[in-house]
Amino acid sequence: ACAVGVTRVEGLRVVRTEAVLIRPPRRRILFTGVHGITEAMVADAEAFAGVWRRLAPLLDGVTLLAAHNAAFDRRVLEAC
Repeated sequence: ACAVGVTRVEGLRVVRTEAVLIRPPRRRILFTGVHGITEAMVADAEAFAGVWRRLAPLLDGVTLLAAHNAAFDRRVLEAC
């Protein structure tokens, strides 16, 4: 992963949104043409473990997760 975004919705209201760049374990960034994120953009970003510690509390008590491309996202998160 080179970026992650999480939005928490309670009822019908967005209560918090976070979008964070991640420094991948490898320097090579794939799919820059799709997402526009380059190696230079993530060179000084935090690794996934640190980013996840900040974002995980957004999922406390969540009963439903929605994702645009859940199969892909799940594989990437599991790999991280």
